[in-house]
Amino acid sequence: AGGNRSEAARLLGIGRATLHDKLKKYGLEDVGSG
Repeated sequence: AGGNRSEAARLLGIGRATLHDKLKKYGLEDVGSG
């Protein structure tokens, strides 16, 4: 997804908030922050 959370969320069929929550849950919030 090129580090684009919006695109990743769309591909996964979930919301950005949900995706971000998952990233936090797995401690990946710092990954691809750009």
